[in-house]
Amino acid sequence: MKKKHFSLILIVGLSVMLLLSIGAGFLVGYFFVRGMWAVSVPVFIALAILLTIVLVIIREKYNYAMLVPLARLKVRLRTINTGQFEKISISKENAEMLPIVNEINEIAENINALNKVRSEFFANASHELNTPLTYISGYAELMEQGILVDKNKIVECGSKIREQAGRMEGLISDMLKLSKLENSQAEIVFDEVNIKELLGYIVETLKMQALKRNIRVNVYCYQDIIISNEDLLKDILLNLVQNGVKYNKENGSVNIIVKRIKKQIEITVADTGLGMSKEDSLRIFERFYRVDKSRSDKGGTGLGLAIAKHSAMKLDGTITIESKLGEGTKFTVILPEKQL
Repeated sequence: MKKKHFSLILIVGLSVMLLLSIGAGFLVGYFFVRGMWAVSVPVFIALAILLTIVLVIIREKYNYAMLVPLARLKVRLRTINTGQFEKISISKENAEMLPIVNEINEIAENINALNKVRSEFFANASHELNTPLTYISGYAELMEQGILVDKNKIVECGSKIREQAGRMEGLISDMLKLSKLENSQAEIVFDEVNIKELLGYIVETLKMQALKRNIRVNVYCYQDIIISNEDLLKDILLNLVQNGVKYNKENGSVNIIVKRIKKQIEITVADTGLGMSKEDSLRIFERFYRVDKSRSDKGGTGLGLAIAKHSAMKLDGTITIESKLGEGTKFTVILPEKQL
């Protein structure tokens, strides 16, 4: 029912009720004064019944005007369970429901976005897991069928299987870590962290990987002790520095600078590597995103930068990227200075 029609019915109904009430008062009073009880009681009852009928009609019209749009809304909301929820439109006659509809539409958009991310995640995860499994299955089949008889070939084959199994283990570990970062509501414990020692540990961990391609890792740490969470900070630094080493050029360098600016800790990790386009830099923190397919051959899981980003968020910080194709990449981490 159109809103203007309902308003007209409401006004007419209330007017009728008012006139009937006034008329009933006059009639009952008239008969009461003249002592005509036999007439006044039936008249009073008839008027009361008439008023009740008018009230019922108004209530039904009100229910139709308000409850029917809600019932339609309920039917549309059921589609949320199907994962195919679409925006709800509303007519001008029911404009008073617009705030509710807008809120529902916003929730619907979030649900659709989450469903899309979930679908992409499972598709990417399946692909990433399938690659090492294919290698493992292939090498195992060669050994099982006795095709490989040379001892050195068998050892090489076993080494490849172990390498791919390690890749799977790393991928699963990173997936679990990222899931925990995204879903955990546990309070972050802050304590004193010697960031200079932490960086020394990370550089030592990546030393062999850097030496293979003669990449220098330089640390300029102007702040020794900061208040942070060591595990989260380690995830940030390890992934950024490892990224700088892995995608660098031969004889390149990675420069790490830590300094205090006002009430913030600024950490920059800059490399002289391959760099990336602006389009790629906008998506580089997405799960499983790689600038090009060839980068998957370097052994990464495609989750490192996503883990670094979420770890920084857990520390109330941010990560930004500056990169130019062929000239290198610089990541900047800003963490608020905490107090114990």
